[in-house]
Amino acid sequence: MEKNIGIIALVCGVLGYYGGVLLAIFPYFVANVLRILPFFAFIASGTLLSGAAIAFGIMGLINDDSKSISIAGLILGLSGIIFNILFLPFLIKLIALVLWD
Repeated sequence: MEKNIGIIALVCGVLGYYGGVLLAIFPYFVANVLRILPFFAFIASGTLLSGAAIAFGIMGLINDDSKSISIAGLILGLSGIIFNILFLPFLIKLIALVLWD
């Protein structure tokens, strides 16, 4: 299983991190144009994919030959979780302002 788990961790980490980043960069677009459902879908997908990246990163550190890809996926997963948790209150407040404006 040479690098397979590490690559999965890296892909999940990139998708999870950039899901949260895109949501923070374009909050008005998500809140006004797409309405409320995709907003929570981005947050959930960013958090779930980042969690999967952490899990696969740890498995890759234990099982794979190439540890660097697993470490990169693990770091991206952790930063994606932290990013989503830090910006979640801001984004919820933004949605509340849009809905009750």
